[in-house]
Amino acid sequence: MLELLGILPPLVLLVDLVLSMRKPSNSEMIPEHWKVRTFTKREVIEFTENYSCPIGKGWSSDIYKGTLEDNTLVAVMKSREANEDQRKDFSNAAMVQSQIIHKNIIRLLGYCLEDEISVLVYEYAAKGNLSAILHSEEHFPLESRLKIAVRTAEALVYNHSCVIRHGHVTTTNIRHGSVTTPNILIDSNFVPKLAGFSLLRSSIRDNDGSSHFGSDNLNYFDPIFPKYGILTVKTDVYSFGLVLLELISREKPVYQEGENRLVSRFTRAYDTDGTGEAMFDERITTQENVPVLDDIGRLALRCTSSETNARPTMSEVAGRLEMIRSSWQRRRMAMGATRR
Repeated sequence: MLELLGILPPLVLLVDLVLSMRKPSNSEMIPEHWKVRTFTKREVIEFTENYSCPIGKGWSSDIYKGTLEDNTLVAVMKSREANEDQRKDFSNAAMVQSQIIHKNIIRLLGYCLEDEISVLVYEYAAKGNLSAILHSEEHFPLESRLKIAVRTAEALVYNHSCVIRHGHVTTTNIRHGSVTTPNILIDSNFVPKLAGFSLLRSSIRDNDGSSHFGSDNLNYFDPIFPKYGILTVKTDVYSFGLVLLELISREKPVYQEGENRLVSRFTRAYDTDGTGEAMFDERITTQENVPVLDDIGRLALRCTSSETNARPTMSEVAGRLEMIRSSWQRRRMAMGATRR
């Protein structure tokens, strides 16, 4: 597994409730009824064998593989720094992510915030991330790609509608902020798990007007974001549109000179040929698959519209993808029956 949590910045949700907090500790951080386990520093050292199995790096954290006492495999995100800001970031991440429970979102299992150590413990995704699979020689049928697209969309729908409580503050419309193929993890059953929630504080812009975002994620960012420094649910929609284009083409998005080249190439293909077939991954471009790939490509271009109001909601995207998948499955069944 290359990076359990993707190549991503440190992990804190883009929630406008990043509050000023006292120095957090294991004993006071998360209410017991949220079912997130508290680990001691000694326990973390034991189940990671003193951090002996690194599996990835984040923006300011390292990720290690570990094994709990019941043989459950886990991914352990450990901050490289021990300053107060980093501890607050990890504290807020644990507070928020302990409330986000969805079968297609990577699950927080526990945390340790003790003796200058900041650690988050997550479920382990055995097959690594979607980017590594897409850009390898691994067989990757359209059926699997459709399942990943639908379930990731459903995870974002949940994210955009869930309610998060932090003390007396309640927040809805949680933005992910870093929807990329490296941040879609794949478990042993080929089920996608959305990870990599961006770790930005309440102010996205510095005093000089510059924006905070990692270069690894730049290729997936909404071009409107650097201009205004405001993340909305439609920013996630844009990034997810790029994920769809990458899924059907097996080509990485590249942001250059104010535009995303993958979007531009797909747009030209549709404008010139009336189809995106020239852009599709040839390993899945069969006669029966072209219509469904075209439907996905057109949906992705709606998601990546330069006009945010023209972009669909994630709920609309998820519904449309499910319709596309169901229609494709019915056609396959009908063709199979005809051949028999």
